[in-house]
Amino acid sequence: MAGNKTFQMMAEPTSAQSSTDDLRQRNVNREKTIGNTGDYSRDGENSGSGQDRLDRYLSSKPIVAFGLTLQASWEAIAISFQSVLVNGGPSTLVYGMILSIFGSTAMAATLAELASMKPCVGAQYRWTAMLAPRGTDPRFWGFIQGYLTVFAWNFACALNPFLMGGMIQGCITLCDPSYVPQGWHNMLLSWASMALPIFCNVYARRILAPLEIAAAILHVLGFIVFVVVLVVMARRSTADFVFETAFYGLSGWENKGVQWSIGLLAVIFPIGGYDSILHMADEVKDAPRKIPLAMVWATITSGIIGFAFIIVLLFCLGYVIFPASPFHSNTC
Repeated sequence: MAGNKTFQMMAEPTSAQSSTDDLRQRNVNREKTIGNTGDYSRDGENSGSGQDRLDRYLSSKPIVAFGLTLQASWEAIAISFQSVLVNGGPSTLVYGMILSIFGSTAMAATLAELASMKPCVGAQYRWTAMLAPRGTDPRFWGFIQGYLTVFAWNFACALNPFLMGGMIQGCITLCDPSYVPQGWHNMLLSWASMALPIFCNVYARRILAPLEIAAAILHVLGFIVFVVVLVVMARRSTADFVFETAFYGLSGWENKGVQWSIGLLAVIFPIGGYDSILHMADEVKDAPRKIPLAMVWATITSGIIGFAFIIVLLFCLGYVIFPASPFHSNTC
């Protein structure tokens, strides 16, 4: 009698097993609807019905270096921190960066968990379709997410060459005071700055790995050089100026919350873009393991470097003079 009862208990599926089977069947049905990218084995190759489209030639070091150089945290802060000084001030820069580090790391960890289960180039739009609410069309949600991602990356990729062209114009102005910057000059310089990345991606993809590592080394060495020069040669600010000073009413906005949020953009921008690593999934060895680790490590490292640069920059900023404008005429 006891033996028959035990046999029946073993034969009957538990509720947990039923839920798992339902989830598996649901995922199978969704894969049939949105298309299957294949399952990844431990060596990073597709197995099953999926098929690799690209060679997997990137290991851990190049993909982490890729994330570091794309985020370019301290370089981006050096370009954009001026906007924070008139939208919240130094304290917004310091505490906003701390908030940005925790928030970006949490978001990177969330995406990394999804990447560990199913790494794919499409990433967000495919995961959105897979996790869409029951009873809805997953293709609709994937379509919406896909367009949001495409537009976001189009705008981001247009911004970086534009900033590069502006920096080159600034260097020309320093060397030649007679030079008069024009908008179309920046456009041509922006196009020229994209020539090397386009050439490498189209014709020399194999050299991207050593180039990324070399760029990451220059990224860290440049940070050290800038910090040493600032510490040795710059004027000093006080700790009260760095950690307690706030500037409001200098940019035309009246609401302090709005001004603080605008200033926060300058510290969110430098460590954003961690999802770029996801889109390299088909070119990374052992993608389910290395993609998540690279995302988290690149975000944390960029955040630490960016925060250290902010502290050094503010302590070496010295006496701040705001130029005259219709909104303010303050000196501090």
